[in-house]
This record gives sequence, C-alpha cells and structure tokens, in this order.
Amino acid sequence: MIVLGLTALLTAGMTLAAFTFLSRLEEVRVKSSPRVL
Repeated sequence: MIVLGLTALLTAGMTLAAFTFLSRLEEVRVKSSPRVL
C-alpha cells in the first residue's frame, strides 16, 4: 500500500512538473514571437 501511494505521488509530481514546464515554455515562446498567434 505504501509503495502504491508513493508511486501515485511520484506520478502526480511528474505530471505537475511537466505541465508547469510546458506552460512556462509556451509563455516564453509567445513572448519571443507574438506573430505566431
């Protein structure tokens, strides 16, 4: 049960980190080249 909880927590952390990274990358892209949108 503990291992399952740690795995779920790790998966959630990785998903959150990836989402934050992608949103930050998109923000930088929009700032650097606003003509794309």
